[in-house]
Amino acid sequence: MNDEQIKHALPTGTDIFKEVRVGGYYYVDKTMMIADFLQLKNKVTLITRPRRFGKTLNMTSGMYNIKSNREFGDGRSDVMMKSLYPNERPHVIIEFKRGKDLPKAADEALEQIITNRYYVELVGKVLCIGIAHNQKKCELVYKEIEVDEYGEFKISPKI
Repeated sequence: MNDEQIKHALPTGTDIFKEVRVGGYYYVDKTMMIADFLQLKNKVTLITRPRRFGKTLNMTSGMYNIKSNREFGDGRSDVMMKSLYPNERPHVIIEFKRGKDLPKAADEALEQIITNRYYVELVGKVLCIGIAHNQKKCELVYKEIEVDEYGEFKISPKI
């Protein structure tokens, strides 16, 4: 190894983004991969990583405020990613459903986001994603909507 090469440690055991940046650990921002996956329109995309290898860290990377497992019967989505830079990145709402008829369940998940107005606390572009799963299969559908300051929305042109 020459003087220009720098060795970094892997950030195992921490999910605090500031520790990773200040501590000089390896970090790769994969936030924009979500858009890449949606544009590919693959039926299935499998992403695997070992335990304690940055899945939570990805969600706290400083681009989004993530709230997950929010649904307790009080009309909230499963995952809400509130963009800290709404002019550059859309907010993201994800609703999961389980069922044997995957296309129908995915459509129901997406419709639940719209019907229950999960987007009401957001302003700007919101990517609404419905995901249905059953065993090792899944179906994903999405819509991008534009939400105004009054909580009203219109469906955006194609992404």
